[in-house]
Amino acid sequence: MATGLIDLGLIKRRRRSAAELDELLSVVHGLLDQQSGKISIRHLFYLVVSQGAIAKTERGYANLKHQLTRWRRAGLIRWRAFSDSTRWYYGNPGHPGPRAFLEEMIRTYRYNLWEKRDAHVEIWVEKDAIASIVLEAADPWRVQVFQFRGFASLTSLYNAAQTFREKQAEGKEVYVYYFGDHDPSGVAIDPAAVAALRDDFDVGDQLRARRRHRGPDRRVPPADPPDEGNGFAGEGVPGRVRRNRRPAA
Repeated sequence: MATGLIDLGLIKRRRRSAAELDELLSVVHGLLDQQSGKISIRHLFYLVVSQGAIAKTERGYANLKHQLTRWRRAGLIRWRAFSDSTRWYYGNPGHPGPRAFLEEMIRTYRYNLWEKRDAHVEIWVEKDAIASIVLEAADPWRVQVFQFRGFASLTSLYNAAQTFREKQAEGKEVYVYYFGDHDPSGVAIDPAAVAALRDDFDVGDQLRARRRHRGPDRRVPPADPPDEGNGFAGEGVPGRVRRNRRPAA
């Protein structure tokens, strides 16, 4: 772990020393070596912050991106280490023939493990940076992960409400697990989403959900008790939706 903040995000501007940049590069290499797959640069930024290597500011993030560009162009960091889930291709190039189509169908076939279960489970996350990590654990169980990218849009919540109604009509209970930072915006996101599901789309009374937040040290604190009035019902407790005022920034 780094011993002190490298000046990539401090208010006072000064030229970083070669030793400081070498130390940061070493931290980045260590973090990338721990990953089982590609990660986003924003995710790497949070990991570097958690190591105490840079300050958690937008300027720090911008400067880290600048250094990563230099290091990748210099061959010091692999290009393939990162993913960008915010940009993608539209359209499908098709298949060279029927055999290739059938082979892809076999390769991508996935049995719905929840088809005959009495529950519908989703995981919602605050940030794109942790979505890929959560997906690694959720995907083998065929649980979908939805990323808010801040406060969820009404369009996305409308679509979620439609899905919840369909599942409830099939006799399933809906369970949603939310993961976010334990900061003013992070703890306000899930009550705002539940309030919109209830007030705008008349969904929520049968919704069972649970929130998990990461504290400043990036660890997940103990779960909130179900009667705390946090806008989510506790696991295994009949869903109760309560409106919370958004915490002051």
